[in-house]
Amino acid sequence: MFSLKFLRRLLSLEPLFHFLERMTPRSSVFRRLITAPPAPRKPTPTLISSIDTLVLDCDGVCYAHADAIPGVPECISRLKSIGKRIIFVTNSSRNSRVSLAEKLGKLGFENVSSEDCMTSASAAAAYLSKHHPHVKSAYFVGEMGLYDELALRGIKGLGIGDDGGYNKMITDKFHDEGLDTIGAVIVGMQVENLGYERLGKASVYARNRDRPFIGTNPDQGLMCCCLQLAHNWHMFHTQLKENQMSLLVNQAMILPTLLLIYMD
Repeated sequence: MFSLKFLRRLLSLEPLFHFLERMTPRSSVFRRLITAPPAPRKPTPTLISSIDTLVLDCDGVCYAHADAIPGVPECISRLKSIGKRIIFVTNSSRNSRVSLAEKLGKLGFENVSSEDCMTSASAAAAYLSKHHPHVKSAYFVGEMGLYDELALRGIKGLGIGDDGGYNKMITDKFHDEGLDTIGAVIVGMQVENLGYERLGKASVYARNRDRPFIGTNPDQGLMCCCLQLAHNWHMFHTQLKENQMSLLVNQAMILPTLLLIYMD
């Protein structure tokens, strides 16, 4: 007996579109037509009145690096004035909710509080607190936004000051300090003071599968002026797949190296 779901698919055009998608060349106009995302709805008064909350990405939508995108602060102020709630979200772990709200305020976005913000750092800390409530300390690769969000959840962030190299690790006779001291490992974005010591310790701690290992976001590289990092990620991943024993590491590949060694 056929299920209702199966009959619906059989009577629809979905199977035909899947077949045509596989059979047509990637460059064909028809393929682009059948795989194109639906056109966005125009912001008519009826549509706007039916929405009470808007969730907005930050970089590239509200601001570009350190500058507000022209017209966006005024538009958001207008939406707030007619009773709409605005939630700002970002996949960057560099900011805490508090620091993101402060940044938006400096860029001209009015009356933004930490309650109106969500970052990948706050999401990672919330996930760790909810799903691993026994964890009271975490070794992290990241910046102070991630540290602050961990602290708000009662989790001590460890790793600050570990900015030395391989020789420092050897001199300090580094070893795994145990689950009682390091309860989890979290990896996010770190631009300042990122060195071999921090990454080396994180990779050793992460090898213990009894520790939760959390990545704040799955981005494979940095955008804009740092596109070379994404290219280096791809080249390193290809090399790793071709020869597991050959690890060609340079300064731009250090963090992807840590993740790939652990995850692959």
